[in-house]
Amino acid sequence: MPDDYYFHMDDELVFDTIDAYEKYYREQGFYKKGAPRVALLAGNINQQNSNAEHTVKLIKGLEAKGLNVFPIRSFGQKKLELLQACNPDIVLLRPHGRLAMGQQDNAINWLKEKNIPVLTPLTVYGEYDKWLKDPQGMSGGMLSMSVVMPELDGAVAPYAVVAQYKNESGNLIFDGISNRIDDFSELAAKLAHLQKAENRDKKVAIYYFKGPGKNSLVASGLEVIPSLYRVLQELKNKGYNLDGLPDTKDEFEKILMQKGPVLGPYALGAFDEYLKTGNPVLVEKETYEQWCRQAMPEDLYQHVVEKYGEAPGDYMKVEKDGKAYLAVTAVKFGNVCLLPQPLPGIGDDEQQLVHGAKVAPPHTYIASYLWTRFGFGADAVFHFGTHGSLEFTPGKQVALSDYDWADRLIGTTPHFYNYTISNIGEGIIAKRRTYATLITYLTPPFMKSGLSGDMESLLGKLDKYYSLPDGPVREQYGISVKELAEKLNIHSALGLDSTRNYTGSDIHKIHEYLEEIEEEKVTAGLYTMGIPYSRNKLENSATLMSADPVAFALAELDLMRKRITQQQYSDALYVSTHYRPKANSLIAKAMNGVDTQTLIGELVNETELSMAEKWETAHKDHDLMALMISYGNKGEKEEVKTDSSRLPELIVRLCANEKNKAYIEKLESDKVFDKSSEMLDPVKREKAVKMAEKMKGMAPEMYESVSTANQPDMLELLQIMQDSLLRLKTFELLANDELGKKIEAEKQQILIDKAAVLDSPEYTTWLTRVYKPSLAADIKEMDIEELKQGLETIGYINAATESFPFCAQKAYAEKFADKETWDRAFQHAVEISGHELADKEARRERYAKAVLKLKETLSNARQNKNNLAESRIRSWLPSSMP
Repeated sequence: MPDDYYFHMDDELVFDTIDAYEKYYREQGFYKKGAPRVALLAGNINQQNSNAEHTVKLIKGLEAKGLNVFPIRSFGQKKLELLQACNPDIVLLRPHGRLAMGQQDNAINWLKEKNIPVLTPLTVYGEYDKWLKDPQGMSGGMLSMSVVMPELDGAVAPYAVVAQYKNESGNLIFDGISNRIDDFSELAAKLAHLQKAENRDKKVAIYYFKGPGKNSLVASGLEVIPSLYRVLQELKNKGYNLDGLPDTKDEFEKILMQKGPVLGPYALGAFDEYLKTGNPVLVEKETYEQWCRQAMPEDLYQHVVEKYGEAPGDYMKVEKDGKAYLAVTAVKFGNVCLLPQPLPGIGDDEQQLVHGAKVAPPHTYIASYLWTRFGFGADAVFHFGTHGSLEFTPGKQVALSDYDWADRLIGTTPHFYNYTISNIGEGIIAKRRTYATLITYLTPPFMKSGLSGDMESLLGKLDKYYSLPDGPVREQYGISVKELAEKLNIHSALGLDSTRNYTGSDIHKIHEYLEEIEEEKVTAGLYTMGIPYSRNKLENSATLMSADPVAFALAELDLMRKRITQQQYSDALYVSTHYRPKANSLIAKAMNGVDTQTLIGELVNETELSMAEKWETAHKDHDLMALMISYGNKGEKEEVKTDSSRLPELIVRLCANEKNKAYIEKLESDKVFDKSSEMLDPVKREKAVKMAEKMKGMAPEMYESVSTANQPDMLELLQIMQDSLLRLKTFELLANDELGKKIEAEKQQILIDKAAVLDSPEYTTWLTRVYKPSLAADIKEMDIEELKQGLETIGYINAATESFPFCAQKAYAEKFADKETWDRAFQHAVEISGHELADKEARRERYAKAVLKLKETLSNARQNKNNLAESRIRSWLPSSMP
């Protein structure tokens, strides 16, 4: 069976090429002409390494929704090739890591270019019943591999569809959660429909946020009504049906405030007025209850009844013609409906309600979302601005179930959330708990806080104080500074004792305090989508984004060069005064197009830049998961010419080392032998060595095993042992007494060879150095490479004590005779060498990071400016809604 292939519901049938799969798919009657194409990437749990039922159920579920499904199994470099060949409209990633390990950037660029959304049907690695009760849903490594890493590729909708169940034998097996597979398949089909449908036919529901009564619409950092109106205009320009949208923003605002309010539960008079003028949607009690039965488990709905009584409850209730209704606030313009998000609970603490009322939402809240889905029939739901309450309704944090309110309310409708770029934490909550595609909007422009009034006067007095020599006039200014600082209550903020005269240090603290306030970044008003920053605000914002990183990187470089002290570097006022002006100048040049290399060349020399780049290369994170996954793929064993007559010689040479002998003895196990034999594949061997090196600290046994197997003699032995008869012969030789004598002789020769190494000048020099009183001073003068070599040499000497009797240099045996002094001297040498090496490496790291931070920040300065200038509404619209 190949490593990379397409498959279907018969796990015995695999297809190397897209042509072969499509031929089978058409001939078997699965293909639906003109239907969306869905690539289903099998994860680490699939029908090739697990029971097939869950994968088959997912394929069937997707096909039942009218989709053409292209299941792919690949963990290697061919995954992206197979994906591209099937030309999908949507990618479904059953996640366990990145979408295309080792080709992440290429994969992301392809997804962007082709406008392909990625959804993530999740596998719950635990028993279904226990998962239902778990308030977290998923955590630890599984959360990282199944949710976090796919998000880096743009994946959304981490929707739980598979869990473990006990079979008849009491064993846990994976199986599909039938209704959730059906719901997820419907979500995928709706998203595919959204991409292909004509804009004029798409129905869009947009939720906005406002407080009860006459409060304005709200969203973090956003002018909501002007922004929302601009978005609606842009939708209209793109062909969406917005019949009745007013010609002006003011008219739009008037309608929205009149027909789209949020009414408090006790505002009975306002509610009566709203019924007369607001034209709410009336949802009949029986219809609402039918929708609830369709959308959620019965016992989940019972929590609502227990808390608020039978529908429609007392809040937003309407009685008409002998029937009970729930009033849903909705303002429709053609196929676009605007809805205020209802209060998620009934109470006075609005902040607490929005950020997570720990009770079921009221009937009115549920009715709004269910009407949007079943009554209005929305093709897409938007939440406009940061932030609402849906993502904070009770339930799991991630991998939600049918018993979590966010999951049941958003349902299977594609969801998009307009969220501020500055609130990543809560944005992630919204993304994961409501299956939202986040569409970020800019923060308001930045400006320096500056000083005014008495604060500005105090800064003037401080400047005068520092300009004067010691003497009575300076002392008088110091008293004046103290008086004004106490008037402003700054002494309390800084913990200064107002009953005594201030020292120079106290006055410096006041100066730092003012500097911090003056340089503080604050927002300059609110942001309106579609209106670019003014040139001045654009320049200020872009500069302020980069000023601190550049200033502190410049100071860090001077600290490493010993041009300033640690105390000066730690003094924010000193850094601001001495480095911020230069930082601002550099940023201005970068934003105006001066080449980054030219700017860096003014700040660091070639040696410093080369050192930083070498450090960066050496410390780049290896894609460990890519190595682990690709290591599991079959490879080709290296064709190595071997001479079976060398078998006794190899065993003698290898078994002279006890670690090698122990390793060979373990090869009697078929499982261990098969695993070790993978080292004969040169590609897999290279990956194994890289992985072992990366995990050396976490898994020293793995590192030792790979290092042992990677010896040329051991690889040759493994190659010979591929012949089953010669493998048996190997273990016979291990038990041979005559060979045992030869092994002992080989051990003796190894001791003699080591003695020759010990007698070399490099080793005898270090032996002398270890005992020298000036050892610490000598080590201080060494560079990093010398220290590394020294530690290696010390380790070699200390591990080769059995060779001392064979050394020509008798100093080894003589000094080792006093074992206590020897151990103390070598331990001391290792400690101070290790500490010095760590200090020098830390210093090099700081130096390199400062250079790289300068390079990165100055490189990004112009792009930051360009990004901030990009304020087009069309950049807000999600790619799946052209």
